[in-house]
Formats: sequence, structure tokens, C-alpha cells
Amino acid sequence: MTVSTPQTVDTIASHHWEEWQLSSVSAKIIQRNVRTLYDSREVDKVLNRNTKSRQKHSDHLVPCWMVAGVNPLTGENTLEGVQAKPDVSPLGKDGKVNKYLGAVGYGASPLFLDTGVEYCWQQILADKSIPIIITEGAKKAGAGLTIGLPTISIPGVSTCRKMGRLHSWIEAFAGFGRTFYLCFDADILHKRPVQQSLINIARDLSATGSKVMVIKLPSIELKGMDDFIAARVSASQSLLTRGLA
Repeated sequence: MTVSTPQTVDTIASHHWEEWQLSSVSAKIIQRNVRTLYDSREVDKVLNRNTKSRQKHSDHLVPCWMVAGVNPLTGENTLEGVQAKPDVSPLGKDGKVNKYLGAVGYGASPLFLDTGVEYCWQQILADKSIPIIITEGAKKAGAGLTIGLPTISIPGVSTCRKMGRLHSWIEAFAGFGRTFYLCFDADILHKRPVQQSLINIARDLSATGSKVMVIKLPSIELKGMDDFIAARVSASQSLLTRGLA
């Protein structure tokens, strides 16, 4: 697909802009939700890290892109559900690479991106006939929203549940008449713990009266829904170009 130059180069680095566009996320959604952070103290503030130490900052996490959305009940900007991705991924205490980072000390929250459409999430909240996709990852949610599919990102397959209950924002959208589509990475069927988490979410959503469907992506190579959408967009553009030739 074609990657355009960002209009807001002062807030988004060109390589971060390209990364999001390669996931088939629209310019409007990128501009309204994503920015590049170069100051480690700003990273500390956004992710609630190292707040008790004036000397220790997150220098190893910059530059990074940061994405934050809105409170779906009010439409106000919020850092709940914030995600950050450093250019150089740090290692966690378990020795594994932490590609994406969330805020420290906050309860894990779903991410509702700002679509640029006034009262978008409130309208979806009020109309239970509108289906909603739940996925893992901000870029995947952005890709879904770009093609008109209401898509919520959760930070991990199990983290829209807390203390055995759905997150209050997810719960607000649930109920009789609502259909949720759970769309996680294509390799999910090969991971037993993830399968169990998926079953738990489906059970809790069903208990609200919601209908729950699971989307199985057809290709391991196209791992996430953003990869799948981007591949289809690229294929459509290729067909259009051939047709015009």
C-alpha cells in the first residue's frame, strides 16, 4: 500500500507514521491518537513510571510512539488504556522482550481510539444492534475502525476482566442485542493458556446476554487483523491499478 507523509511531523516521527499506515490505519486516526515521545520524563508521566525518583528516568524507552484514546462513555481524552512502543524494546524481569508497554500501577483498561467522529462511541453504546470487535493491540483496533468496524483493543486476551468481572467500559457496551466478535492473532489455537482466556471472556460476555462469535484468521503469516486488512487493501489497490492500466 502507499505510505503518505504525515501532516503533523512535529508530533509524530515519520517512521512511526509509516509503521501505523503499514497496518492500514487512516491518517485521521493516527493524527488523533498517536504521537512520538522523545523526553524520558514525559514517558515517565504517561506510563506512571519512576515517579518517586528524580534521578531515574526512562531514557532507554525513547524515542517511542504513544497511543491513547478516549473515555467511551464521555468522549473525553484519557490515558486509561495507554500503550507505548519504544524503538528499542526493553527486556522484562523474566528476560522476555517487552514490545509494548502499558501504564504502571493502573488497572489494565481497554483502549477506545478517537475516530474523529463526534459522539461515535456514545452512539455505538446506545445502539445494541451494532456489532463490536475486540482485539489485542492498538494498531489492530485502528485498522478495524479505518474500514468502519467498531473495534476495541484490550492489552492481553485476559485483561478486559478484573477480579473475575468484565471491565466496566466493556460491560457498559454489553447486553441483549449486542454481538461481540473476538479477533485475536492467527496462532491463538496453538496456545492453550490463551484459548482458556478467550473462553473466559466469551463466557463473561455471554452472561450479559450478548452474542459472542470468534473470528479465526485464515493465515499464520498474516498474524493479526491489521495484517489481514492491510493485505486485502493492498490486493484491492493492485487490482484497481491493473484495471486502470
